[in-house]
Amino acid sequence: TKKTTADYLQDVSVTIVSEGSFSRGEGSGVIFSRQNKDGTTVNFVWTAAHVVDNLRSERKVIVNGSPKTIVQFKDAKIVKVLRQNGRTVGQLELDAEVVKYSDADDGHDLALLRVRKVDFVKDSAKFYLDKKIPKLGTDLWHVGSLLGQMGSNSMTDGIYSQTGRLLPQLNKHVFDQTTVAAFPGSSGGGVFLKSDSRYVGMLVR
Repeated sequence: TKKTTADYLQDVSVTIVSEGSFSRGEGSGVIFSRQNKDGTTVNFVWTAAHVVDNLRSERKVIVNGSPKTIVQFKDAKIVKVLRQNGRTVGQLELDAEVVKYSDADDGHDLALLRVRKVDFVKDSAKFYLDKKIPKLGTDLWHVGSLLGQMGSNSMTDGIYSQTGRLLPQLNKHVFDQTTVAAFPGSSGGGVFLKSDSRYVGMLVR
C-alpha cells in the first residue's frame, strides 16, 4: 500500500532524548539514510545543536607541549514511536553518536547524529535543494515532539511567513520564519513542503 504524506513524515521523524550528567532534555530530529558499500544502511539524524548541548564536555590535554581542548559528547537516545491501527503500541530506543556539531551561540545550531545500529530504518528524508527560497505563503508541515515524548511526532501546519530575519542579539545568521505551531521539544524537528514533503528547514527557535 502507498504511504500517505502523514505516514511518510512520521517515519522520518524521531524524538531525541539527551541524558546529561546533571540535566535531561528532549527534542526532535529527522532521519536521512545512506547505503554502505556492503549494502547496509546507515541512518543519520539532523537536529538542533541545543537539543544535545548538555551531552557535551570538554577536557584540557597537553599535545607536544601545547594545551589543547578536547570536546567529547555522550551518546544521545533516538526514540521512534511505533503505531498500529491508530494506536501507539511501543517504541524503539537506540544510541546515536554526535558526529558534527555547530553550537547555537557562535555557529548554526545544527547537530548531525549517527544511529549506532545499522539498518535501523530504510526511510529517508527528501531534501529541498532548489536555489530559490520558497515563496512567502508556501504551505508547510512541521513534525516535532511537542513537549517531548509526551507529544512525539505531532504534526502541525503553517506557511512560510517571512525570510531573511536577522536576530543580532543571538548571532549574525539569517533565519526564515514560519507560522507552524511549536512548543518546547519541537526544536530540531523538520519543516516540510506540503506539496511534495521535501525537507525545507529545521525548527531551531
